Amino acid sequence: MKRQRGQNMVSPAGWLALSVLIAFIGAAMWYSVKIWTFGWTSLVLDVVFTIGLGVGLMGLVFYSSRHDIDR
Repeated sequence: MKRQRGQNMVSPAGWLALSVLIAFIGAAMWYSVKIWTFGWTSLVLDVVFTIGLGVGLMGLVFYSSRHDIDR
């Protein structure tokens, strides 16, 4: 088969390389979505824990202030 001017031919090794790279991109996208979901779950749990800790500590401050413990 003769190559015509302006026409690019991809060899079988080129197609193999492209398919491997596409598989790598797919795996990277799957992994990033998996980690992103885990990250959002972690972030929400951390925010809930931090707010709970703040509420608990402020409750202790008000309790000690009302019962005259902090003298």
